[in-house]
Amino acid sequence: KDLSCGAWALAKRTIRDKLVLRALASEGVLKIGESEVIDLSRFAWSFATVSVRSPELFGVISVEAVQKRADFEPKGLANLLWAFAKLAVRDV
Repeated sequence: KDLSCGAWALAKRTIRDKLVLRALASEGVLKIGESEVIDLSRFAWSFATVSVRSPELFGVISVEAVQKRADFEPKGLANLLWAFAKLAVRDV
C-alpha cells in the first residue's frame, strides 16, 4: 500500500522521476501479491499519468487483477483499464 501511495503522490504532483518510479516498480513487482485491488489501480494509474512504462510491474498487476477481479469497484477497474490503454499495454 505504501508503494502505490508513493507512486500516486508523485503522479498527482506530475513528478516524473524515472529513477524513483523504477525503484517503486521494482519493489511493487516483489510485493504486488500482498496488495489490495485499490493498490493495483493506484499503481497503474500513477505510472500512466506520468507516462512511464514498466512492463514487469504491469505484468504482475495484470495477473493479480485477473485473480482479484471480483473485488474491484467500478472506479478502480475503470482507472486500471484506462492506465493499460493509455500506455498501450498489450500481451501481459
